Amino acid sequence: MASTFVRTYGPGFNQQFGTVSGGVATLQPSDSATDYTISFQSANQTVPVGTCSANQVLVGSGTNTHASSANFTFDGTTLYANAKLNFGAVANASPASGDFWYDSTQKTIAARTSGATAFNSGVLYVGTSTVTVANSTTETSMLGAGVGSATLPANFAVVGRTIRVRSHGFISDTATPSSTLKIKLGSVTLITSTGTLPSGLSNAEVTFEFVFTFRSIGATGTVIGQGISRITSGAFVSSAARALVMTAPATIDTTIANAMDVTYQWGTASASNTISMTNPIIEVIA
Repeated sequence: MASTFVRTYGPGFNQQFGTVSGGVATLQPSDSATDYTISFQSANQTVPVGTCSANQVLVGSGTNTHASSANFTFDGTTLYANAKLNFGAVANASPASGDFWYDSTQKTIAARTSGATAFNSGVLYVGTSTVTVANSTTETSMLGAGVGSATLPANFAVVGRTIRVRSHGFISDTATPSSTLKIKLGSVTLITSTGTLPSGLSNAEVTFEFVFTFRSIGATGTVIGQGISRITSGAFVSSAARALVMTAPATIDTTIANAMDVTYQWGTASASNTISMTNPIIEVIA
C-alpha cells in the first residue's frame, strides 16, 4: 500500500510531493523549492541502500554515480570537492552521548562523548612568511602573510572563549640593547613589555606565547591574559625570559571585528640587532 508525502504550507493548505510504496520513498516536488525535510515518526527508520544520482543524498553502501557537488555519502565514499554539511545553530541544553551539533551559545561545533561535552578548537592563522626587524627603531608587526586570518570577526567572542598567540624565530644583537614587545587586539594594546636583552646573541632561539580569555562580551567586553617571551642561546647554555603580565582585564568591543597583532621595536638601530619570526600561529583553544 502506497503512502503519500505531504508538504504543509499552512493550516488547510497541503501539497503532495512524493509517495511511499513497498518501503521505498520517492520525492517528486512540483514546485521550485530546493530544501526539503524528511521527518520519521517512529524510531529505527532505515534509508535503503541504493544508487545516488544528481541532487541526491546516499545513506548506506550504495554507489554514487553522479560526479557533482550536490552529492555526498555517509558510507565512507570520498566526498566531492564542493560537498559540505551545514548544521543549524541549536542550544542543546540536554545533549546525549553521540550528539554532534553547532552550538548557538559557544558558536562552535560540539560533540557529546561519554557524558562530557567537548567544544571544537582550531587554528585561525598560520604565518607562511618570515618577518624580520633589523637596524631600525620603528615599531613593526611580526605577523606577515599567512593562511587564515588574524582578525577576530564581529561577535566571534563568547564568554570563556580563549585565544592563544605564539611564535618562534631567532634573534641576534650587539651590546645590550633594549626592545619592546606589544600584543594588540583591535585598537587596544593588551601587553607592552620593554626589557634589556643579553649581549652578544647570535641566532638564538626566541619564542613568545600569550593566552587570553574573554570574561564578558558586547560593546564593553573584557579580556585578560598572561604569557611569556623567552630567548635560548646555545645548546642548554643559557636563557632569558620576560613575563607578559596583565594585572587587570582590558575593555574590548566584541561587536566589531578586531585584528590581532604582535609588534617588536628595537631601542637601538644596528645592523647587528635583528629578530626574525618564522612560525607565528593564532588558535582558539576554548
